[in-house]
Amino acid sequence: MLTYQGLVLIFVGFLNVAIGFLVAMKQWRNKVHISFWFFTVFIALWAFSLFYFQLAGDNVSALLSMRLAYVTAGLIGIAFWFFVHFFINKKIAAALWLGLGLLAIILSLLIAGSDFLVESLRIETWGRAVNIYRMPHFIFAIYFVSSFFGGLGIIWDRYRKVKGIERLQLGYIFWGVLVPGIFGSLFNLVLPSPWFEEWRFIWLGPVFTTIFVLSISAAIVKHQLLDIRIIAAELLASILIIIVGVEVFLSRSMGEAIFRILLFILVLSFGILLVRSVINEVKRREEMERLKNQLEVAYAKLKELDQAKTDFLSMASHQLRSPLTVVRLGIGALMDGTFGKLTDKRQAEALNKMLESSTRLINLIGEYLNVSRIELGKMKYNFKEQDLCALVRDIVEEYQPRAKEKGLRLMFAADGAHAREILRSAQNDIGGARGGETGEITTSRQQSGLAMTKGGGGSIPLIKFDEEKLRHVITNLIDNAIKYTAKGSVKVACEVVDAAHTREILRSALNDIGGARGGEREGMAMSLSAPRNDSGEVRVSIKDTGFGLDAEDLAVLFQKFRRAAGGNMRRRDGEPIEGSGLGLHVAKMFVEKHGGRIWAESKGRGKGSTFIFTLPLAGPPPLSSEEMGEGGKGVELPRQ
Repeated sequence: MLTYQGLVLIFVGFLNVAIGFLVAMKQWRNKVHISFWFFTVFIALWAFSLFYFQLAGDNVSALLSMRLAYVTAGLIGIAFWFFVHFFINKKIAAALWLGLGLLAIILSLLIAGSDFLVESLRIETWGRAVNIYRMPHFIFAIYFVSSFFGGLGIIWDRYRKVKGIERLQLGYIFWGVLVPGIFGSLFNLVLPSPWFEEWRFIWLGPVFTTIFVLSISAAIVKHQLLDIRIIAAELLASILIIIVGVEVFLSRSMGEAIFRILLFILVLSFGILLVRSVINEVKRREEMERLKNQLEVAYAKLKELDQAKTDFLSMASHQLRSPLTVVRLGIGALMDGTFGKLTDKRQAEALNKMLESSTRLINLIGEYLNVSRIELGKMKYNFKEQDLCALVRDIVEEYQPRAKEKGLRLMFAADGAHAREILRSAQNDIGGARGGETGEITTSRQQSGLAMTKGGGGSIPLIKFDEEKLRHVITNLIDNAIKYTAKGSVKVACEVVDAAHTREILRSALNDIGGARGGEREGMAMSLSAPRNDSGEVRVSIKDTGFGLDAEDLAVLFQKFRRAAGGNMRRRDGEPIEGSGLGLHVAKMFVEKHGGRIWAESKGRGKGSTFIFTLPLAGPPPLSSEEMGEGGKGVELPRQ
């Protein structure tokens, strides 16, 4: 009569055949796949032999099936031993091949064709049992243990010698095979031995071997082993399902059977969900680990490429700058008449264009050098107490001839007049609100031709800064303002401000000017939303009536190699406006090294723009030892 143990054995047998076939189909000629196929076939034959031992109608057939079960069990150990060698790519000597093959054949013939191991059959109250000779059983146990657990020993030896992913994989397969292998040996080798003679649980051996068959098949097909948590979840689910399934067949009443069937369905569902959730979690973790490793490799390569780029720019800039300087000096000497007077006006024009181009190229190389030095942390800073507004005024005077050449008014306002100038500009744009109160606050400085605004509110205190670096910043901002302004004016201001107080003044002004249009109010609001600093600071602003900036321009303006859309415009003579996209980026880094901030404001295209940077009165923050020049230590700022 077919029992639940028989059903389990049949299921396990066909499952092993199916798994082995699917794995072997991947690569028929691969030794690992073929050895695994034989391994699963011997397990399936072992399960079928145990099934027929219970179901056979006569004792002779049952005795023969048990002898075949011992033969296939011995072959399972040999097949696993060969599989391990192929899996770790370990060579097998020809003599060892021959010796193991002869041993397996001799023992198989002795067990199957005589009563060498299995003596006779007996009937117990619960079913069939077998009488076994002690010494042959001891020989068979040594034969199986040395092959099966010897294979595990080879895996363990390899596991201790390797590192990385291979060590992780071998660790998984070792424990995934060891635990089920111990249980299988317990139920089919130890308990049925002549010393214990317990045959009721021999059907559980194939069930446990199926667990490590699943683990090894996953390793072969996917080239990676299942997590130990998956194996543990499968083992737990299998034990629970088997126990509850056995209880169903041991029910004594219909009500008890129905209850246990429902419990079996619940446990089966729980086991499936448990294994699936663990597998999904492990897959997600493995995917995250894979992505993490890929990102780390990509990040390392990017850093390496960025460093190589920086080194190349530094080297190339140094090599290019020297000959260009000689070219520029030579052109200057020709224009000055050092080598004789120029007889043709066209010669002077050509030399002038050459001089402008070489100057632009030298400046561009200088920007590249600055960027590479800053990124390498090798830019030196010499902080000294100086008058920032005086430096701004001097640079404005230097740019007066260029502004006049373009027909622009270049003005400078010092100290507290800047906020009033912003209000006056807003009132004039809006249409004369409070027009009678504004008044003209500029006077002409005839000696230098510089338009100066009368300052109020006291003198500008000295602050620590690197004159060379801030000259670079201010020059770049004023040069851009003139470059991108076709007509109108450029207003430069320098003042000491308290951010909270200034914001309140401007907010009140907006409320007073009730007739302002939405766009103008929005432009003023951009000034109010500038980065705040409630401590004292010196603020320098350059406001122009040029091309203006939109939101997209403001977002990328200070990024490396990025230019506003207005940068693609052309001058009146049709020549494109030159620019590398590095000037503002370098200016931002210089200002931030001084502990300051820099930003831009604009109402939109065609409405002009304002560039502002601030430096704290407390001085710059400390620098690294490589960045410290003369007086470059900086100031230790108090902790907030």
